[in-house]
Amino acid sequence: MDLKNVKDCIEVYPLGAGQDVGRSCILIKIYDKIIMLDCGLHMGVNDLTRYPDFEKIKQIWNIPEKRKWDQIIDLVLISHFHLDHIGALPYFTEIYNYDGPIYMTSPTKALLPYMCEDFRKVITESQKKEFTDDSIPQTPAQKIINDSRYPLIYTQENIQKCFQKAKINIKIIKQ
Repeated sequence: MDLKNVKDCIEVYPLGAGQDVGRSCILIKIYDKIIMLDCGLHMGVNDLTRYPDFEKIKQIWNIPEKRKWDQIIDLVLISHFHLDHIGALPYFTEIYNYDGPIYMTSPTKALLPYMCEDFRKVITESQKKEFTDDSIPQTPAQKIINDSRYPLIYTQENIQKCFQKAKINIKIIKQ
């Protein structure tokens, strides 16, 4: 690799946390490979803007709408288990149907389902206070994706499926 031209081959796009705390999600394009660093949510937002704007990825690189996410993102790399770094991962894997490689440390993978489930429960309880029980949708998440009244759209099943996709083959180099 010619390091003189490295600035011409690396592009960085924050989809979240660029100038804010929360919703950490940074795209790094190195030559023709795209890595997503973290996939977090913003816990202080009560609509779909709590998630990174995944559709912007296709706009940035003029990618056709129908292209599958695992044909766009080569790797998702999660830095640690805080919700602002992992909270949108079930949303991305199960709602957007990303099925490519996801890597994280063993402790992060162990805590992912607990952190996401706890957050899901908190939001579900707050929604029950806002809406009557019969107004909470019983339809699949795909049908309510654009309904901002129901911003949390991943389920316990989504969390478990996401957890099963994560890999832990990361070597931590301590200094």
